[in-house]
Amino acid sequence: MKKKLLLAVITAMLTFAMVACGGKDDKQPSTSPGNQDTKNETSDEAKDNTEKEKIIFWYAHKSEEAKAFEEAIADFNAQSDKYVVEGLSVTDKQKLIVALSGSDAPDVIEVSNQDILAYSSEGMLEDIGTIAKENGYDMDAIYSQQAIHSNERDGVIYGVPFAAQIIQMFYNKDILAELGYDAPPETMEQLFEMAVEATEVDENGVITRVGYPLFPLASARQELIYAFGGRWWSEDGLSVTPDNPHILESLNMNLKYREKYGIEKVQEFVATSNTNRYTENDMFFAGKQLFRFDGPWLATMAADWGPDVNFGVSMIPGTEANPELRGVSRYETNSLAIPVVSEHKEGA
Repeated sequence: MKKKLLLAVITAMLTFAMVACGGKDDKQPSTSPGNQDTKNETSDEAKDNTEKEKIIFWYAHKSEEAKAFEEAIADFNAQSDKYVVEGLSVTDKQKLIVALSGSDAPDVIEVSNQDILAYSSEGMLEDIGTIAKENGYDMDAIYSQQAIHSNERDGVIYGVPFAAQIIQMFYNKDILAELGYDAPPETMEQLFEMAVEATEVDENGVITRVGYPLFPLASARQELIYAFGGRWWSEDGLSVTPDNPHILESLNMNLKYREKYGIEKVQEFVATSNTNRYTENDMFFAGKQLFRFDGPWLATMAADWGPDVNFGVSMIPGTEANPELRGVSRYETNSLAIPVVSEHKEGA
């Protein structure tokens, strides 16, 4: 997601979160980034902010994404007559859980929909669907059913989605061209063949370039499984199915790749890759990874940390036996929620 688009969306959703719970503000914030300086505040602005109700907002992002949040917050604050939002980047989940469990929690949090479901199951979040309805907002008219369902547990909506994403296959175009391919794979069998051809090792057997998408680890446990038609749980969601035959197919291909280059050698590369993930030393940005199953944020990060990498984006492959599975992926949202222990629920 481009920074300006992310900024506009965040600003709009901050407005919804504040207005839905505290009554309609007299001024609606613009969805444009605005020209406010997020680092400097005049004495008049500081004085004005002391007269407004302070809302503490924790978001789970850092670096450039955190800057987008802060610019959106500044835009909201400049146009709100009733509230001033104080943002803080909190990427430590344990810190957030401790805050939600105690009495020193923020008023609004931004987390994934998986976190929304986990925290709501522990009674940590407010029923935001009812709050929105009481304030005249029809969430069914604003969001897709999939977005709402992703933030819903037992018929109760606990999160307001403001961004949605699926996982796709990123690939290094230059490496594919080097191998003689002009298009990405459409099946996992094709992907495996290309991955083996792309993998490079030095004279000591140390892997210097990896082909198979073994990391991020979340994708290896999910998209690599879904590509084969595997499921970790039953259709009704009441039981786990680790012995699903399609899961075993995926794990067998994964193991086949690891055994070819040495399980320990592969693990060393994966460990280093995960340590450097989403940094300027990311293996994909460095041109040392052919295939990567990841989210749309990777493209934005590549612009900053890997401007020289020539990459493409395609659907995650299916299999020769089930080509219709091509494109299957998890669906996630970034969502806003109100902690039960918030001290400023009306303003939140």
